[in-house]
Amino acid sequence: MLRQAFERYVELSDAEWHDAEKRFFSIGFAKDQHIISEGETDPYFYFILSGVHRLYYLTPQGDE
Repeated sequence: MLRQAFERYVELSDAEWHDAEKRFFSIGFAKDQHIISEGETDPYFYFILSGVHRLYYLTPQGDE
């Protein structure tokens, strides 16, 4: 699935994909678990294979 998503933008040979694939790993998150919070930086780029991701921010008054 991930390779197909990449190949919508760039064609990769099997050797190129094998080299790139070594840099990926799978990670799971629990429902309602925050991946990153305000003020933090994250060195990772995520590909969501299943489920839903919600992005939101809070106003100074605490509203979403």
